[in-house]
Amino acid sequence: MAGRQYAVIGLGEFGMSVALSLTELGGEVMAIDKNPQLVEEIKDEVMSSVCVDVKDERSLEETGVGDVDVAIVGVGDDLETAIVVTVLLKRLGVPEVVVKASSALHAHILKLVGATRIVDPEKEMGKRIAMEVWAPDVNARIRLSTGQEVLEVAAPQSFWGKTIKQLSFRNTFGLNIIAIKNKVVQTTKKGEVVEKWQTNQKPTADDVIAQGDVIVAVGDAKNIKAFLGKIR
Repeated sequence: MAGRQYAVIGLGEFGMSVALSLTELGGEVMAIDKNPQLVEEIKDEVMSSVCVDVKDERSLEETGVGDVDVAIVGVGDDLETAIVVTVLLKRLGVPEVVVKASSALHAHILKLVGATRIVDPEKEMGKRIAMEVWAPDVNARIRLSTGQEVLEVAAPQSFWGKTIKQLSFRNTFGLNIIAIKNKVVQTTKKGEVVEKWQTNQKPTADDVIAQGDVIVAVGDAKNIKAFLGKIR
């Protein structure tokens, strides 16, 4: 398959959200759960859905999960199942296994058995809420393995009508604008008028930032923090 392939195991609230979000982003998602009702619920929203006992190695292998690029295990509240599934996925050759954990101890144990990344939804949500309250215009803020951060933020009023060159953005903030997003009005085949985001992925110094635009910038974390402080 051409796209990046994912398996989401455990279709509770967390797993369901991950599966649907990955699909919206263009990922090819296999949704797996032992509950037939949950599998039936999501079957039309993802590439494939399978009802199987995730703790049974042969059954899990027969789903083809060993061929995916990333597996997300969303059964963190059931430590025994999370451990077994993590071990089986690594045995089947899945290169990246992301596992939901409900405590620091669970996270430590899951790391020991092969999880390549641990996520704590409540902790992540806490960080997100704090960011939304502190800087409501920020759409996303992601830390890279290099220590740099990528920031997606609504362009402040002081930027409207100015080019990137006029703002002297790199010299002033120590950041690089890597994309500019703006809404455009389109008419569907059914005659409906809708707003959609379009992205300028290669902005130049002469591109003008307009009201309603969203800028995507990258740079050192300290510069991102200073930039947010200046535009708040």
